[in-house]
Amino acid sequence: MPEFTRSTKVSATQWNKNGDHPAVRSIPSEDDSLIEQYGSAEKIEEGVRGFVSTPRGERLVNIGDWIVGEGDNLSVYTDEAFSEIFK
Repeated sequence: MPEFTRSTKVSATQWNKNGDHPAVRSIPSEDDSLIEQYGSAEKIEEGVRGFVSTPRGERLVNIGDWIVGEGDNLSVYTDEAFSEIFK
């Protein structure tokens, strides 16, 4: 069976805190709609979670997640998924 490999360069940043990637916005703890959408208030601490706009809508970003792409074409991957796909 033939094997295929792909060689693709991607722009990727591993997110660990606010400021690691300019597209990630913090989740204001006083915003009830975001708390309901993204989790309990205890989990929404400064720098612990954020969100980013992607072509498929708003995506939650957790510590260790990878933001892949540039401009308006961003995707969010867990560390495990990123390793399986891109490493």
